[in-house]
Amino acid sequence: MTQALPAGKGRFITPYRVIVSLVLATAAAVLYVGATSSVDRKTEDEQTGVITRVEPASGETALRQARIVATLQDDYTGVLVLDGVEIPEDQIDRREGLNIVAFTPGEGTETGILEPGRRCAVIVYWNALTSTREAGSQNYQWCWNAH
Repeated sequence: MTQALPAGKGRFITPYRVIVSLVLATAAAVLYVGATSSVDRKTEDEQTGVITRVEPASGETALRQARIVATLQDDYTGVLVLDGVEIPEDQIDRREGLNIVAFTPGEGTETGILEPGRRCAVIVYWNALTSTREAGSQNYQWCWNAH
């Protein structure tokens, strides 16, 4: 003898439940892919590997007052040149332990407030332990759009 389901109880697997399950699985997959494929701001300077990160990233659109940052490998140091103007040492924000060379444009700085448009920076870098800027520096340039 088969037992009947109680009144009001239908089948366990319904088209509605299948569709909701598929939508939830798709949403979980999209979240996973989005979280694991975040933007990596490493530079294209893979030959030396000295420049590990720049901000704003090459090709990115950033605010005109955005901080300009180059992160270098251990034992390296450098100076920033923005649109052909070398930033004076007293305006560079150095984080020696983190090997960060940074500059924030604005009133009273060497560059002043940046105009909207394409901006390019150059990090002139060298090994602080084995070389000098004059004897062994190299350059890396990247550009972004300021608005």
